Amino acid sequence: MSTTTNYKLVITDIRMPQINGVQLYQVLKIINPSIKIMFMTALDVVNELSSICPDIKSEDILKKPIESSFFIKKINDKVSNL
Repeated sequence: MSTTTNYKLVITDIRMPQINGVQLYQVLKIINPSIKIMFMTALDVVNELSSICPDIKSEDILKKPIESSFFIKKINDKVSNL
């Protein structure tokens, strides 16, 4: 039995074991081109991400540490545009 779940928003870190956020982004966009992806990172990588994936917007990259109210607002803003 196969179950398919369609997510509309993925929130991921850039640095992870086995696969990094950019690799995950590329795989997810192949599976579902309309999926929205937000990144969290402690790294200063806005320019690098924009050059690798031009459709990643700077507002989709959240710099850690992230204040919880700001995080919730960003998620609500992104979800309201879906």
